[in-house]
Amino acid sequence: MVNDLLVNNSGEITLTVAASRVHAGLRYLADLETLDIEIGLNTGTAQGTLSKVSLLQLRFLNSRGGWIGPDSEHLDEITQRTDEPLGSPVELQSGFYEQPITGGYSKGGRVFFRQVDPLPVTILAVVPRVSVGG
Repeated sequence: MVNDLLVNNSGEITLTVAASRVHAGLRYLADLETLDIEIGLNTGTAQGTLSKVSLLQLRFLNSRGGWIGPDSEHLDEITQRTDEPLGSPVELQSGFYEQPITGGYSKGGRVFFRQVDPLPVTILAVVPRVSVGG
């Protein structure tokens, strides 16, 4: 993967390596942050209590890439390559992807997803495993 090529005045890019298929796009950040986690407790609401998301399942549709964590400052990259042959592109993924979330207890229990590459991402569901109390 080659990054950070400049577009000239004619709208063209000059590749540094030979290629038969090229995907080009503009760099941007796409962020998704959930609202505070709400689960029913025997004592009422979880709002305002300390909680921790220890595991997150995301359901993707034809997606590739991304970073997951408890906030924008603590993100882990999604493992993209599965069983594709070496040298071939990473396939778009559909279905559930599960990843542990680093971090401790906080008020709210939010989770954060960031896409830094111009690759497709469609998130159909966010399913957290939550611990309350701390």
